[in-house]
Amino acid sequence: MAKRKSLNKKSRLQIVIGAKGIFLLITICLIAIVWAFIVGVIVGRGYGPIDLLSFSVKKTAKQEKKKIKSNHENKVLDPSELTFYEKVRQNSLEKLLKTNKDYLKNKSSSIKQQGQKYQYTFQVASFRSKEDALALSKEIKKKGLVSWIEEVLIEKRPWYRVYVQVKGRSIKIKNDIQKLKNMGLTDFIILKKKKL
Repeated sequence: MAKRKSLNKKSRLQIVIGAKGIFLLITICLIAIVWAFIVGVIVGRGYGPIDLLSFSVKKTAKQEKKKIKSNHENKVLDPSELTFYEKVRQNSLEKLLKTNKDYLKNKSSSIKQQGQKYQYTFQVASFRSKEDALALSKEIKKKGLVSWIEEVLIEKRPWYRVYVQVKGRSIKIKNDIQKLKNMGLTDFIILKKKKL
């Protein structure tokens, strides 16, 4: 009994491949890869592998050229055939404009409802004269914006900086910035941006 158990352990299935077997296996794999490549090229060019392999269907290049010439000979296009591309383009533009309008409506309503509020502080100008700085600050206040001036010493000389503070959602901030641009203040510096 003890001998049978030892024989069963040794009788497991084992596959032993020598150098010739490995060479044969690699050769078969390479042939399969080359065949798959050739079939892929044939199919990719629009030929069916069955058409190429069957000897009953043979077409020469001359027959193909004659067939192509006979199909396209003396054919004049109608003007209605030439407007197809323009019709497709016009329809796609109309659909695109309609979807953009819907998108903008939804986006603007979502911004108004869900937009984050910010507070920006800008430096809009700097003057040597306090009177000029005060005059600009008053003009900005007339537009409904918060403005103030600060005195700063630069190289032991006083300069008067004009600041503007803007609060709200992005649409309101853009409108306030546009007010500043309409006043001719285009080169301003963002000093602070804070979420509210």
